[in-house]
Amino acid sequence: TVFQNAPINALMAGCYEGTTSIGSLEKRGDFGIGTLDALDGEMVALDGAFYQIKPDGRAYLLGGHATSPFASVTFFDQDQVFSAAGEISFEGLKKILDGKLRSPNLLYAIKVEGNFRSLKVRSAAPQEKPYPVLTEAINEQKIFELKDQQGTLVGFRFPAYMGGVSVPGYHFHFLSKDRSIGG
Repeated sequence: TVFQNAPINALMAGCYEGTTSIGSLEKRGDFGIGTLDALDGEMVALDGAFYQIKPDGRAYLLGGHATSPFASVTFFDQDQVFSAAGEISFEGLKKILDGKLRSPNLLYAIKVEGNFRSLKVRSAAPQEKPYPVLTEAINEQKIFELKDQQGTLVGFRFPAYMGGVSVPGYHFHFLSKDRSIGG
């Protein structure tokens, strides 16, 4: 079961006010992704801890009173475990994952642990009212490359028909093994 506190279309329209506390999200899942009030960075939930990734790429542990306008969380329960050898691009990872799906019409929570030679990540900058639509707000996002990182990709694969509910396809956030950086 995946809990989501708003449809992606609300976020796309500029609804950035936090509507659900991290404390409430913790009751609904220990694994997930989202954003924070005023679009202030990326949110990653891993192993029951919730983190905010600021635009400088630094990760900060969140308290239960912080709020989110958009998040997808679940209690992570692995159905499959597999390894992939060698260096794999993001496109290659998606092909491997596609080959493991029971059906392209189901929703999947996906955790990828590994050593990443290079990651291109981003984090949104906080917005001020009146909030712009997301396509305008992301013009201020910070995009940066992380090199030689151990860590975890936390994400979901939503089927195409759920495009108004969440981001269709694969959507991942990254958190380093030491929980200090991400995007």
